[in-house]
Amino acid sequence: MKNTLRKAIYLDHYTAMVFDYNNQTAVLEKTIASEMNPFVKEEILQKGESHWHNKEQDLQSDFYKRIIAEVAPCSEVFFFGPTNAKTELINIIQGKPKFDAIKIYSKYIDKMTDNQKIELINTTFKIP
Repeated sequence: MKNTLRKAIYLDHYTAMVFDYNNQTAVLEKTIASEMNPFVKEEILQKGESHWHNKEQDLQSDFYKRIIAEVAPCSEVFFFGPTNAKTELINIIQGKPKFDAIKIYSKYIDKMTDNQKIELINTTFKIP
């Protein structure tokens, strides 16, 4: 049987929690933090709003690139979280032909405990 690499990523615009699913249970593999945060935003806004807009796009792009690097070797990926960051990221991934073979799942989820996240991932990837 082919070895399937599955990952789940809980994300908002500032943080991504990357879970590995090993056909039995999900395990938190790593956390990726964006360099964009409210403190950086305030500091950059003092230089002007147009400067902030450019910097925000650069920081968000870098954050998404680091997440995409985690997704690249996968055959299935489940994105979930409370913001539209997952939709933005999925649109970027689906625009690249090298990711066409990846099966992508997505779900809007409000706040959850870590145990609830693992339970949701296990349920999503469970093979019938």
